Amino acid sequence: MDMENLDPAWKGRYGWSVSSDKLWQTCRRAFHYRYVALWQSSTEPSVRNRLYQMKGLTPLAALEGRLVHDSVENLIQQHRLGRPLKAAPAQEQYAELVDRYKATARETIAEAYNGLAIKEKYFDLILEDGRKQIANFVKIVWPNLADLEYLMHEEFENFVVEGIKVNVKVDYVTKSPDGKFVVTDWKTGEERQRDENELQLAVYGMWASSKYDVPLDRVMLELAYLKTGDSYPVKLDEEAKTFAKEAILAGAAEVLAADRIDDFPTSPGPNRCIACPFARVCPDGVQVLEDYFATSVRNTVAKLSK
Repeated sequence: MDMENLDPAWKGRYGWSVSSDKLWQTCRRAFHYRYVALWQSSTEPSVRNRLYQMKGLTPLAALEGRLVHDSVENLIQQHRLGRPLKAAPAQEQYAELVDRYKATARETIAEAYNGLAIKEKYFDLILEDGRKQIANFVKIVWPNLADLEYLMHEEFENFVVEGIKVNVKVDYVTKSPDGKFVVTDWKTGEERQRDENELQLAVYGMWASSKYDVPLDRVMLELAYLKTGDSYPVKLDEEAKTFAKEAILAGAAEVLAADRIDDFPTSPGPNRCIACPFARVCPDGVQVLEDYFATSVRNTVAKLSK
């Protein structure tokens, strides 16, 4: 079966994005499960239903960021409705979200779904840190944005680069008094990751230039780090645009050249597979999980025997 050609219908749905490209570079088989298998007529209904469920799993490394983003998105929505922007209610909502994930970890968190026991301390840590990030957003980040003309926030958009659809989801877009379009991206990670975001911000800049039909010099990009409240401008010029365009076209060409399941090889590894939402439908992933937990049991027995 592995040698059979895939139904190419999935290619008509394909859109390049920073996140999908990162998954492609990390594990092509996981990419297949997320973006290809769901659109194959040969995929059994029971497997398709399971893949839909697995798509909704969140790895531990992404959980706090997702929940903080959700809380900030709701804050802005409340502000848009004319309600005061206050940290305390958002922090309470965030705590409820953390509790919900803690109670349903086996169905919502990738590592727990794959059999890993999540320690209580993890939830305590993201609760404390997330509450601080929400406070920083309200007290430090928001005052710098409040007086700018609102355009949109947290919306899925796309644009086309030489025939390739590019998907984005921007955090916040405003227009400054001097007529520039400002794309602000909140980050919940450490500031040392700033360089890693250059491609993403360049893509956002290309989108804004296309969306609002303005030249690059009328687009401003900034990173807002919610751990500290510090914001930094990100340079957008023709060099950055060229870099992003080349990444998009090269990445899309690789993906669209895939025709068979063999073109989506696995990249097994303990840490990678434990955090993968699709490990339990991947033959190599299942083997990695079995080996991982067998080793854990052996180590525990060895310690108890001493």
